[in-house]
Amino acid sequence: MIGTYVTHARAVVISECQDGRKAELLVELTDPVWEVFGSRGWQRGPRLLPRSLERLAAALDAIRAEVDRQLDVSASAP
Repeated sequence: MIGTYVTHARAVVISECQDGRKAELLVELTDPVWEVFGSRGWQRGPRLLPRSLERLAAALDAIRAEVDRQLDVSASAP
């Protein structure tokens, strides 16, 4: 989970998105990870891990879909 988060968070940071959108994407990626590892997450982490992994996967899918849409628009532009 941590490796996936770090890899994708870094990709968001170096992307060409506007800073506001980067912040939104980083929050979407960070929330599920924080739920498991942050605050008192260590105490509840094993119970929360499956749901948090699903949320992280959903956030990654949403980011991929957004990138695909942007690539499609760029490819169809003259």
